[in-house]
Amino acid sequence: MPPKRKRDGPPVDASTTNGDSSSTSSSSTDILKDPKTKKTIRWFWAGDAKASSGKQDKREVYSPELTKKLEKAYQDFTNSAGTSKVTIDTERFVDLEEMEQIRNDDKSKRRVVERVLESDGEDESSKKPVIPSDIEKREKKDDKGKKKVTDIIDSDDDSGSDSDYETKAKWFWAGDSGGRPSKGGGHQDIWVEYDEKISTLLEKGSLTMEKKIKVDSERFVDMQNMLQRRYDDETKRRGVKREEIKVKKTKKDAKKDGVKDKGKAKVDEEDKKKKEKEEKEKKEKEKEKEKEKGKEKK
Repeated sequence: MPPKRKRDGPPVDASTTNGDSSSTSSSSTDILKDPKTKKTIRWFWAGDAKASSGKQDKREVYSPELTKKLEKAYQDFTNSAGTSKVTIDTERFVDLEEMEQIRNDDKSKRRVVERVLESDGEDESSKKPVIPSDIEKREKKDDKGKKKVTDIIDSDDDSGSDSDYETKAKWFWAGDSGGRPSKGGGHQDIWVEYDEKISTLLEKGSLTMEKKIKVDSERFVDMQNMLQRRYDDETKRRGVKREEIKVKKTKKDAKKDGVKDKGKAKVDEEDKKKKEKEEKEKKEKEKEKEKEKGKEKK
């Protein structure tokens, strides 16, 4: 079973169809209370302070109807009595396991969802959304060992050309937020990204239908069951998952693609001229044949 990301609450939707967020007032019948803490339950989705910026820097509150729907689904899911997917509208759904709102037409477009418990007199809506660092950005190293940041599309914003982005496969293993089992961890409740070398091996292995891929001297990935296992005890296992994520191309990659496009355009133009020349020669030959036939008749 894949790990669950445990935060202070479940996912929230980023669509403007979630309800009117300009007003925080609600009747007593709309207020949900947490049975343990007696605090007010509020659901938020990560919106944009500046429209269509895609920064997810503003908390937007769900409508009372969607709040009730999400809370019920959340309670059912945490008690293993329901699904992790909750439909928000015709275009979006919330994944309670990932705590994100996702578009149906493009799974790479996501927004963070939060379930917040408020004490009397508190208003959490004025605070910025808590965006986990693994969603907001990923640090990598270039060939010279220098760190670089690769931005990930986690927005409903449709701005920008598709040619500015490329799809990359990411591989993850189920780690523990609390450390090793001896230190109170062992819950497999966070996804940890494999380094680029292992990810490349796993991606190649998935394409060539490999059954086992070596991770290190102690572990390997069981590709058939998507599990990381130990060589000395295969019952010790951790979940593995693969995700396709749209990332913005570097200037170098964009330049390469530009050169490729120019080269392709040049080849296409040459092919076009060659075909036109062949067509012209063909027509001239046909005319010559017609002339010959005319002379023979005379």
